[in-house]
Amino acid sequence: MSPDARRAQLLKVALGEFAARGYHATSINHIIEKADVARGTFYQYFKSKREIFDSLLDQLFAEVNAAVAPIAIAAPEAIARAIRANIEALCRTLQENLPMGRVLLEQAVGVDDAGRSSSASSTSACSSGSSGRSPSASSSASCAPAIPP
Repeated sequence: MSPDARRAQLLKVALGEFAARGYHATSINHIIEKADVARGTFYQYFKSKREIFDSLLDQLFAEVNAAVAPIAIAAPEAIARAIRANIEALCRTLQENLPMGRVLLEQAVGVDDAGRSSSASSTSACSSGSSGRSPSASSSASCAPAIPP
């Protein structure tokens, strides 16, 4: 397996483990067992569990950054439309990357134990599907605040 493919495999497995167990309950052991690699192989690519988690966050933030557009100073109606479009793009990106979006919204705030209790209770309509519709039927607009068209 090429180094890029191995790194991608470790990231994919880590994402699955973080999504299933949460950041704090996931260990490097869980990741290497699921990836079927030696501990040394993991450390060739990542220095720690935090580093692999940060790499996953970097990937998600790059996708979010690509999805949202700068807002030009314009008439108030145009600004409101641009904000709404960016909120919808953000929600769509999180829905398309649901495992990482969920880990981000539920776990990332408390990665260093600071704010851990407040992050456990913070959830989003974007990731929880609380709109009452099935996930496949939900739209990104269901998690955006009401901004006049």
